[in-house]
Amino acid sequence: MTHPVNQAETKDKWAEQFPTNTVINELIQLKERSSEPLYCKPCQTKGNLNNPASFWCKTMNENFCDTCKVQLHDIIHNECGILNVTENHSKRTNKEKSAPRCYTHDKKMVRYCEDHKLLCCYECVIEDHMNCAKVPKVTEYFQKINTASQLEDMQAALKKGAESMNSLVKDFDEQLRTMKQNQEIALQSISDLRQKVDKRLDKLQKNITDELITLFKEEKRDMEASSRQCERLMNGMKNTLKSSKILVQSDEHQLL
Repeated sequence: MTHPVNQAETKDKWAEQFPTNTVINELIQLKERSSEPLYCKPCQTKGNLNNPASFWCKTMNENFCDTCKVQLHDIIHNECGILNVTENHSKRTNKEKSAPRCYTHDKKMVRYCEDHKLLCCYECVIEDHMNCAKVPKVTEYFQKINTASQLEDMQAALKKGAESMNSLVKDFDEQLRTMKQNQEIALQSISDLRQKVDKRLDKLQKNITDELITLFKEEKRDMEASSRQCERLMNGMKNTLKSSKILVQSDEHQLL
């Protein structure tokens, strides 16, 4: 069981905190590369990726087919110790070719410290692992754990861990899909609520507007009626004044 280093981080960052078993990775790579087929490097450069190699130059650490050996390699390295890998396959130093290099000393890591669970070069052994109980050669340690089926157990554990991580990733993906669906539902609910509110406000505005228009018409009608009544009264008063003037003039004439 491995716990995240910083649980405050989001879950999608937890996997980045899990420790990597570099020893197992390097041993697996070493095992895989030891059985790799050899292809001609110049031919691969030209685009022919699967042309088998017949020779290996230790100085250049490259493979050559018969043609490239004569036309390319022998012109420059005619005195180097090139090996015929088809006849001397057992002599080819796969160990030297495949061994990972030390990050501190840039030397091939050919020893494994069982106390510290680390691959190391000879300089690392002298500097840091002189007091360690067991620092065998990588090939010896690899043969040991391979014989004891430890590598298969580790590979099975790694496979199980990968399956668990795959299941965890699927769970996260499902949660993300659910979150997205919930978000879409929430946004649609907000949109529906907005439409209902807009519809209600439109109806309320129409009712208030209609009521105001009706009140305005009634008020206008009453004011117009009052205005006409005032005009009639004014006209009556004018007529009465005119009649009174005529009557006064008529009485004065009779007196004369």
